[in-house]
Amino acid sequence: MAQKEISIPGSPLSGAAMVSNLVDLFESIASNRSGASRPSDVQNGEIWVDTSGGTMWTVKIFTGTADVTLFSVNTSTQSFVTSVANGGTGAANAADARAALGLILGQHVQAYNANIVIAAAGKLPELDGSLLTNLAGPTIATNGEALDATNNTKMMTPYRTKQSIFRYRSHPGAIGFYFGSSVPTDIRALVCDGGTYSRDDYPDLWAYHLNNGGCLGDGDGFTSFTVPNLMTPNVFLRAIPPGGTVGLYQADELRSHSHTYGRLNFAAHTGSTGGGTGGEVSSSGTTGSTGGSETRSKNRQYLPIIYY
Repeated sequence: MAQKEISIPGSPLSGAAMVSNLVDLFESIASNRSGASRPSDVQNGEIWVDTSGGTMWTVKIFTGTADVTLFSVNTSTQSFVTSVANGGTGAANAADARAALGLILGQHVQAYNANIVIAAAGKLPELDGSLLTNLAGPTIATNGEALDATNNTKMMTPYRTKQSIFRYRSHPGAIGFYFGSSVPTDIRALVCDGGTYSRDDYPDLWAYHLNNGGCLGDGDGFTSFTVPNLMTPNVFLRAIPPGGTVGLYQADELRSHSHTYGRLNFAAHTGSTGGGTGGEVSSSGTTGSTGGSETRSKNRQYLPIIYY
C-alpha cells in the first residue's frame, strides 16, 4: 500500500474529488502512515511507521522537530524488538535514562572504568591497573585433583582442602597405629590385617610398593594385593636394626643361654655289714610351671594401619 499524504482543500470539492480524498485518508490511517520517510503532513504527536530498514519496521512518534523511536518490528521473523537506546527509557541521554530507571552511580551501578572492564576474553584487573588475561570462570578441583595436588588453576572448597591435607599428612606405604577399633573414612589408611584389595582402587600405595622394594603381598598376581598382617597373635613390631631388611618376619626364638646348677654324687663304697658294695647314685625330676600363654615384653595394643 502506497504512502498517502492528506491535504485539506481550501474550497469546496466535487463529489468525485471528495471521495478520492477520503480514500487517501482511510488508506493512510490503515497503513499507519508507513513509508521510507516521514510524510510531510504528519502532525505533532502523530505516530508513523518507517519502512526504510527493509524488513525492520520502526515505529516513531513525531515531536514537531524530530522523530523518536518507540520500538521496531522484524517482518522477517515476525518479532517485536524493544528499543535499547539509553536503557529503553526513551531518554535523550544516559543520565536521564538512569534517572528514569532509578539508578544512582556509585550506589546502584558502577561508573565505567576501563581498568575494571571484564571483557569477553575474560580479563580482570591487576593491582597496578594492568589486565589479567586468559581467565575463564573459576572451576572447582575434583577429588582426584585435590589429592594429586599438582593443578594450580583450580579452586578448592573446604572439603577438598581437608581431603588434600589428610592425603599428604602421611605418605603412601607408611605404617602407623590408630587409637580405635576401625579407621574413619576421612583417613586414607587400611587396617593391616592381611586383607586383599584392588590395585586400581589404591594406585598410589601399589606404586609405592613397586618402587620401594615391596611392602605388600602380590594378591592374585594380576589385579589385587594384600596388606601386611600385623594382627597375628604373638607377633610384635620391632625397629629395623642397622643393615636389617624392611618387613622381615622372624619366628619366635629363645636366645642361646646356659644355667649353672649343682649335683650331689654318692661315691662307690663297700659296706661293713653283710659284705655288700655300693655304686654312684643320681636322681632327676621336673620343676613346677610358671608364667602365661606366651612370651612377651610389656606392651600396649593399637590398631595397625598402612596409609594409601
